[in-house]
Amino acid sequence: MVKVSYELEGTSHREEVYSPQFLLTNKKGGYYLDYPTTLYRGMHILEVQKGIPSLFKTIDTIKISNVATQITNKFWCIEKKYGPKTTERFFMHENGLLYEVEDYEGYALLTLDMRRIYDFSVRGHTYEVYEKKDFIIIEYKKHKDDSKQDLEYQKYLVIKTDAKKEEVAKWVKKEFEHDKKRKTKSEWFIYEAMRFNIAKNAKIVFYAADNLERAMNNANYLFYSGDHLKNQRKEHIKKLVRHNIQVSKRIGMAYKLALKSLDDLVISINDQPMIYAGLPWFFQIWTRDEAISLRALMLEKDYEKVKKILFRQLNIILKDGRIPSRYPPTTLSSADGVGWVFKRIHDFLKLLNVHKKLKKVLSREDLLVIKEKLGDSLSKLLVYRTKDGYAVNAAKETWMDTEFQGDTREGVRLEIQCLRLSMYSLMNYLSKMLDDKDYKKYGKLERKLRLDVRRNFLDRYQLKDGISDPTLRPNIFLAYYAYPHLLSNKKWEYVFKNASKRLYLDWGGFSTIEKSNPLFCEEYTGADNKSYHRGDSWFFINNLAAICLKRVNYKMFYKVIVKIVEASTNELLTRGVVGASAEVSSAKELRSEGCFSQAWSAATYIELVHELFEHVKE
Repeated sequence: MVKVSYELEGTSHREEVYSPQFLLTNKKGGYYLDYPTTLYRGMHILEVQKGIPSLFKTIDTIKISNVATQITNKFWCIEKKYGPKTTERFFMHENGLLYEVEDYEGYALLTLDMRRIYDFSVRGHTYEVYEKKDFIIIEYKKHKDDSKQDLEYQKYLVIKTDAKKEEVAKWVKKEFEHDKKRKTKSEWFIYEAMRFNIAKNAKIVFYAADNLERAMNNANYLFYSGDHLKNQRKEHIKKLVRHNIQVSKRIGMAYKLALKSLDDLVISINDQPMIYAGLPWFFQIWTRDEAISLRALMLEKDYEKVKKILFRQLNIILKDGRIPSRYPPTTLSSADGVGWVFKRIHDFLKLLNVHKKLKKVLSREDLLVIKEKLGDSLSKLLVYRTKDGYAVNAAKETWMDTEFQGDTREGVRLEIQCLRLSMYSLMNYLSKMLDDKDYKKYGKLERKLRLDVRRNFLDRYQLKDGISDPTLRPNIFLAYYAYPHLLSNKKWEYVFKNASKRLYLDWGGFSTIEKSNPLFCEEYTGADNKSYHRGDSWFFINNLAAICLKRVNYKMFYKVIVKIVEASTNELLTRGVVGASAEVSSAKELRSEGCFSQAWSAATYIELVHELFEHVKE
């Protein structure tokens, strides 16, 4: 066990963690990950190829040889302690890393793994190391083959330091245990480039770019203006965590960390705010993930950012009425993304009304645009994605988008109906707000679908997962969250009590399939998808479930709610990457698994804290 200290504005909180892994981001789409057992470790920067964003890896590791005894997350930087004196400090700015060592005598080894994140070709790599002015230049070239005639791409990594360096220039084969366990690529050659001789204290700046002069200028700026840039980051953090909610010290620190974790995943491309689904490998903008995460930004009163994200999504409605599943695009369609976007618009309108901010944030013209886009989407969905009045989807188009032994969730699915009902409800709301009569048509559609879903999905105390699939899944919570008017409150109590017996995990989560099902897996199985939606417990679902249980009957479900809060809080503070919310846990016990930092996990934790400790009526 390693001690971790979370420090923020004069307050601190201490925990013990299983391993001191951390993640830094630059708010520009890049990150630095200190996680020894994965190929995704190191510094990655955003690279846009033909308009499509991706990541480029540069540094693999920079570290001294000692074993850390404590890690301190200061929100704006990470410090690692070695014994009573020695400190490593990591600070990221744009495409640069400022690495500082204090009270240490010895070497810091730099290893490189320069490549596009999924480029695992083994031929044509060259590193050239030379000095220019006061900089160490690493010029990386990737050719199509070992003849080195055809250049595919190149990058510069510029180093500015007050420490002396010694070249190593050695390729070393590594096996990455975390990736091996996930059943992804786990063997690779890393380039040990050089080591820095540290006599007491050292400052080393790394900056990556396509252009050498720009890299040198920016490295120089980071080296000499580091204190100024650190103060800027501190000010950003201060504004980010300005909202004070009366909670325990432990939950309060986890809440602030969730704010930081979510903010780390909010980036800007072409002046458009976007939310990564997660890091290190979900560096895409997934429509449903982004929309689900927006509620946290609303509650934190980041209204302009929310508005920009929602209107960006509205501008890409497809010919079938849906919104693309993600950006960059994929061939996999999303049955629920469009419903979540309009659900969040409905939430936004109601929240702005409560705070008397609607006219200030959204003009009448904005509301007319929203209504027009909603009407366009619904009219197309009714033609292309509706059968017998129900919303229909093909295989792997819901959030449970993996396949194992024929489990693909095609057809008529519960939460997809509730998201459609939510869209009808929003059209009624907007029509009345704008004083037109479209609410009559959509009110009729809403009443009919609601009645049909009640009749054909409710089987005594259970809501079926599909119209012809009696399997029990936690999608019942998404259904309630999207459209609580489906059932009476009393019937929701029965449904949730039944689900708690068959889905609830004693450590404080819900399985993604009932525990008696033959497909249930109690252990996370990695990238083979066997357990992903068939046992693994998702933190975003757990957090939303706690919100639903609280709204239906807080007293009845109090113990379950408390356990969920404890589990999500423990995961944030003591598991996985320190201070970040992971994607999933095994059903067997609380663990930090899947993607290391997941936007909707952090966002729904923020939402849960607001719901329990600062409820806003709408």
